[in-house]
Amino acid sequence: MAALVNTEVSIVLEAHIAKYPRPEDAKKHLYEPIVTYEHFQEAAKKVRSSRESNPMEKVAVPYYR
Repeated sequence: MAALVNTEVSIVLEAHIAKYPRPEDAKKHLYEPIVTYEHFQEAAKKVRSSRESNPMEKVAVPYYR
């Protein structure tokens, strides 16, 4: 979940910086960037594809009742 949210925010910030490359302009439009469902979908594709290309080793997780 953290990877998904971090990726979403990175996508939004990259778009905002591309739109307003000068820090003064970016500060003027500080409240413009909004995370949308489209960003969520794009982030989910990126996170899923990175996990599939680099599978993690399974780790034993203790289970308590």
